[in-house]
Amino acid sequence: MNTDDLAKRFHVSRGTAQRWCRDGKVRGVSKNSRGEYEIPESPVLCYQPKQKKNRTAYDTYIDIVRACNKNQYVSAEELGCTDKQFRAYTQSLVAERLLKPLVGDEDQQKLSTLDFVATLKGCELARKNKAELVNFLKQLALKISI
Repeated sequence: MNTDDLAKRFHVSRGTAQRWCRDGKVRGVSKNSRGEYEIPESPVLCYQPKQKKNRTAYDTYIDIVRACNKNQYVSAEELGCTDKQFRAYTQSLVAERLLKPLVGDEDQQKLSTLDFVATLKGCELARKNKAELVNFLKQLALKISI
């Protein structure tokens, strides 16, 4: 797949598709010997968490929910937490019925947001009532110490 194909798939301009590839927003992109981007046949957009020096549990929760809601990739490394912490964050979001696991995570070494899907409750909070999502996740972050 090339940048023209990517642009068509996501309904964006060719320039936007090229910028996404250059900026690392599309997972698994490489350049061939002619300097053209080679894109996997099933491209996945990477979620770009807001980089903060002092990330809080709330920041991590909100990034996970937003990435799952957009079906975008983010892992523990990009969020600045350990795999164990990422697993605990996602497990608490599953317990609160904001996320649903796509596969059993017991056997997986590394999880990412692609292993989860936002539930109807998670989608509604993320899309319709951002203030309610913010308050809900702040309360969750206070309640659960990771």
